[in-house]
Amino acid sequence: MTMHNFVTRANALFAYAFSCLAIATLGCFLTASLESAVPSVDIRVNNPVVGDLRQFHHIQKSYDRASFTFDIDADLSPLFNWNTKQLFLYMTAEYKTRKNRLNQVVVWDQIVLRNSGADRFNLSNVQLKYPFFDDGHGLLKNKDVTLALHWNVIPVAGLLPRVADGHVKVEFGDYYQPWQ
Repeated sequence: MTMHNFVTRANALFAYAFSCLAIATLGCFLTASLESAVPSVDIRVNNPVVGDLRQFHHIQKSYDRASFTFDIDADLSPLFNWNTKQLFLYMTAEYKTRKNRLNQVVVWDQIVLRNSGADRFNLSNVQLKYPFFDDGHGLLKNKDVTLALHWNVIPVAGLLPRVADGHVKVEFGDYYQPWQ
């Protein structure tokens, strides 16, 4: 029996190739994590309204539901480098009420792939993708709702950083609007 048969040599070759790939992946992660990307984001809110929505007719409790459209003008190209696979964008509405010190509601999201050419956003009158409810009446007359664009950079190798940028204040009215 020889020590250098085909299986032994294949195993050594595989182990060497795997070690080289691991070192290259670590280098990819380290060089991409040293970059400091600062994209430009501008958000505008259009026609914010609040309505009183009764969830169940047999319960005497009602809830606030907000609605608005928004415009996004963003240059996300600084976030794309050779280690970026895709971006996960999401918009949150953050506000305080008497009941809760911090409320966070995701109202919109989108995935941007690396070679999709969508690293420059200019979206107008975007509807909310998810309903914006409050568990009481914390939206009516609320002048301090912050709409923020967040993103997760999904890398080829490395950590998943979460970043927020592009904040805008939303002021809701003093009376309820009827729902269509």
